[in-house]
Amino acid sequence: MRITPVILIFIGFAGLIYPEKFIEDGSGGGRWVFVIIIALGVYTILRAARKNRDR
Repeated sequence: MRITPVILIFIGFAGLIYPEKFIEDGSGGGRWVFVIIIALGVYTILRAARKNRDR
């Protein structure tokens, strides 16, 4: 398994907990951005697991 999806999930959870560290006030976006980052990380992990299971 690669480390990139784990880092994505970590950044997503950190952004959900402390959004003021990543997003300026009034810049648009919001917590949904971090939900999408978490979803991309989980999708990547599941895709890699499925590929390894088929071997």
